[in-house]
Amino acid sequence: MSCKENKLKNIISVVIQVTFIFTFLTVFFFLYVQGVEKTEFQNQLYIIVDDLMKDNKDELRKILGKSTLTNNQKYVLIAGAIDMMEEKISQDAKDNIQSVNEQNYKTKLKALQYMVIAILGAILLVNIFILFNICIPLEYQIKEAMIVIIFVGLTEFCFLQLIASRYISANPNDIKRTIGVAIEKWIQDNNKI
Repeated sequence: MSCKENKLKNIISVVIQVTFIFTFLTVFFFLYVQGVEKTEFQNQLYIIVDDLMKDNKDELRKILGKSTLTNNQKYVLIAGAIDMMEEKISQDAKDNIQSVNEQNYKTKLKALQYMVIAILGAILLVNIFILFNICIPLEYQIKEAMIVIIFVGLTEFCFLQLIASRYISANPNDIKRTIGVAIEKWIQDNNKI
């Protein structure tokens, strides 16, 4: 029995390509993009901290210059204070970190569910077309989708490496202004100082 030629085969072509691209982008995000974003976020924080420290370097010298401590003792004092702040922040942030991790886990599960639904939907649609004896050049469609995925992957990778990873979205002056406003609001709300 020969299959019927039908213009609906263009629909299956689009469905297969969209399914492949969606699956690729989902996997690519969780395996690669997420790490790039984390690294870039940390790099931008370093830029902000460097800028803040440059602004306050003279004040720190004045404060530390009045002491009778050696340079090594000053370093130990500052490093110890930073370690204590990091530990306090870590302890205070446990609930927030757990909440963020739970939300990210739920998002990953939801993304995987959507991916499975897309794949099963494409498989179901292909099977329906086959049941109705509509010609589908499935092998060709899959090869074409794989070629599209290769180019989408290269485009995404190049974009992340050449543009996104070099774009600095955190303006140190905006961050300092935001911190200043937040401190002023905290002082007003808590009647401190």
